[in-house]
Amino acid sequence: MSSTLSQAHSATLLRQLVEGQAYRQLLLGNIRGAGIQMLPDVASKGRMADDLEHSLRLMEQVECIHCELGGSDLVSEVRPRIDRVPMPESQLELSVALALLGRAEYAAAGGLVESCHEGLAAIARDLVDSLREEAEAQARLFIEACTHPGRRSSAQTHWSRWFPIALRSLGRPRTRQDEQAQELGLRGASAGECIRRFVCDAEPMRRACGLNMPSLNQLGIELPEDLRGRFPEGGLHA
Repeated sequence: MSSTLSQAHSATLLRQLVEGQAYRQLLLGNIRGAGIQMLPDVASKGRMADDLEHSLRLMEQVECIHCELGGSDLVSEVRPRIDRVPMPESQLELSVALALLGRAEYAAAGGLVESCHEGLAAIARDLVDSLREEAEAQARLFIEACTHPGRRSSAQTHWSRWFPIALRSLGRPRTRQDEQAQELGLRGASAGECIRRFVCDAEPMRRACGLNMPSLNQLGIELPEDLRGRFPEGGLHA
């Protein structure tokens, strides 16, 4: 492959990573924006608004990278995927959506902190530093809610909905594009490794809530082989 072709291919792969980053950030932003009205007090609304503002500031940096790579309207590029995702309809659903998507974004950012593209790596480092606290706070709310037997059925429904959404936001493992992005230094960890981190990170929360994992056919992607045993072929898995 010539140097010019290699540079063009690298730019294409980088643009795909940037669009994946934008999808995760905008999805979280939309959910935070919609979720503010569900929160019970001014302090929690203010914290959510601060998280949203911080995410949107980072999103402006993501847009700049996208423009450098020849893109024009990043929001329009990812909107069709976002529009297919339902918004939470209750505070219980909001907490699990933010807890799981936050964990997924944390895992994804961890795979980009060593990117050879300094702008993308800087965004990832910022996310790693800022996301964990919010995700843990939302997880505590969800775990507490699951202690009420009357909410267990709804909690299981929400978990089974949002776990696959969060998982799929990390991309498809073992694709040639993913391998090349890692070979070129555009990402430090593969999509498969980010998925592994997310699944392992979410497991203590699932166990604390006493919930079941969705089945493999509900996930919508092919998991790395070492993770497949954590999910049933059909039905739910304790």
